[in-house]
Amino acid sequence: MTTMLRAILFTLGMLLAFSLCVSAGSCSFGECHAWVRIGDSSWSPATFFPLLHPGDTGEVLLIITPSVSLSEVFCQLHEFGTPVYEVIKGPSMINTIVSRGDIQPGINYTYLWKVRVLLDTFWINGTAPLEVITQFSQSDTNMKTVTFDVLYAFIEGPPRPLVKGEHDDIHGNISPIPIPFLTVLLSILLINISLYVTTHRQRLR
Repeated sequence: MTTMLRAILFTLGMLLAFSLCVSAGSCSFGECHAWVRIGDSSWSPATFFPLLHPGDTGEVLLIITPSVSLSEVFCQLHEFGTPVYEVIKGPSMINTIVSRGDIQPGINYTYLWKVRVLLDTFWINGTAPLEVITQFSQSDTNMKTVTFDVLYAFIEGPPRPLVKGEHDDIHGNISPIPIPFLTVLLSILLINISLYVTTHRQRLR
């Protein structure tokens, strides 16, 4: 396999990996959709990739739509390792399950959390996923679980004080990372394909 072909396959693999970042998860018992809003910005579908600082706030909206009758539905916001987020308003705290019974198919069940990056978090200059876990339960032995990241933020240290004449652009910094990154990947892919085709034609002459 040539170096050029390896580069093309690598780029295609990266595109496939990022295409798996979706706003929903589903199973035979139903589906979940999630959106995130940071500060006063507009709603963005999960998975969202913002740049955040300690003290930044946002909202997580989860809509669960069962496709069958269920005895209960369980859901929670979940994070691993060093605590990064806290819930300041909502139906449950981080890593705490909230449940609802007598679930009917085709009805939207909505959950809204207001979350904040902990002011004293020790996790700085790293990525911090926040996932949604939803369990659809018909009985104690018949359950389906859907899990996906709603937030995959990069946590930066506290912003430095503004110098006179500068403007606070924190909201301008909060933007999904995958869109420009995918554009770069697509550009690299097209260049690699073009070079590969040109080289291949020259060898056939």
